[in-house]
Amino acid sequence: MKDEAWTVGAEHDETVRARLRVAVESLGYRPKGQWWGVGGSQEITRVELVGPAGQIEIEAETYIGLTVKGDSNAIAAIRAAMESGTGSQDHGAGLSMSTGSSYLAAIVAGVFIVLGVAAAAVPDTVIAASRYWVSSVGIFAAAVLRCGIGIALLIVARGSRAPAILGIMGVALLVAGFALPLLGVDNAMTRVEWEAGHMTFLRLEGVLFVWAGYVVYKLSERRVGERSTPSLRHLTP
Repeated sequence: MKDEAWTVGAEHDETVRARLRVAVESLGYRPKGQWWGVGGSQEITRVELVGPAGQIEIEAETYIGLTVKGDSNAIAAIRAAMESGTGSQDHGAGLSMSTGSSYLAAIVAGVFIVLGVAAAAVPDTVIAASRYWVSSVGIFAAAVLRCGIGIALLIVARGSRAPAILGIMGVALLVAGFALPLLGVDNAMTRVEWEAGHMTFLRLEGVLFVWAGYVVYKLSERRVGERSTPSLRHLTP
């Protein structure tokens, strides 16, 4: 047997992903294992499948593309199935985020990213704004914002690719939101002044917020319309 790697198309091309999923299903392939991870700015999804021609591996990597790896005969059969139109059915099935969840996830991620960029790029402005808002009203507004983001994460978590992680983040933000008014104005001012004396920490915190925004959005992708084994859902975004 001769192994081969075939790049089917761009990893973000939903039509190609859906066609590939239908093609491998039609040839009798079933999932054996799956893996997902993020490295730097790249997201990698890998699914192992077994079928009549043995084992194949499908990998979607940012900037690299959607690649099928395995025995050359198996690759040829999958390519033929896609070219003949077997994999052209059911483009709408597979994975997508519902419109409401997509907007909600984008808003939550946007809040994280905006706050993170501000803290990393203009920490002095963030400190000045924080000092201005440290008051009973300001603390209440911050608590409402935290609770709102927490509730949004709990909503988005349902049906996402990582409901446990997003759920924990949502609960943590709710707890932080309820705790903020209880800790009071003095505690909030103490934290602001500490951050004012540790700008490097504030900048790093900003970078982490930006990263968190990206991860939240990617993890919140919802899977709907499945008609096959759950692991095959990773073949479509």
